[in-house]
Amino acid sequence: MDPPTNPVTCAGTLARQMIDADIVNPPSLSEIAMAAGLSPFQMSRLFYRVNGVSIPEYIRRLRVDAAEELLKSTQLNIGEVAVRVGYKSMAAFSRAFLRERGKNPSALRRDDSDIMHLRRTASGRLEDVVTRA
Repeated sequence: MDPPTNPVTCAGTLARQMIDADIVNPPSLSEIAMAAGLSPFQMSRLFYRVNGVSIPEYIRRLRVDAAEELLKSTQLNIGEVAVRVGYKSMAAFSRAFLRERGKNPSALRRDDSDIMHLRRTASGRLEDVVTRA
């Protein structure tokens, strides 16, 4: 497939690439707009039109996605996860996570630690058992 040649799509793609490159310290709207040769207002409207979300919402979603992966795959405490994905306060991280996932980070980790496995009963029947990891 050929790369997009529509200037609007190109600018929206450039903005996404700039943000994706560093979600911990993403570029400002002004920096993105300057790189695309647009005003911040134009860039903001264009980004929304191309991506269906605002720049701050896009950044929040990327950070929460990265945080969820870290919460599931590492033993880092929640504060360390928040810092690694770019949040400066636990409160802001928890609010963002709750908004995106419908639960706070500690609930995700607790729910993810429930492990389903099969156990054979005394009668030889298999049953599902939930254990804490």
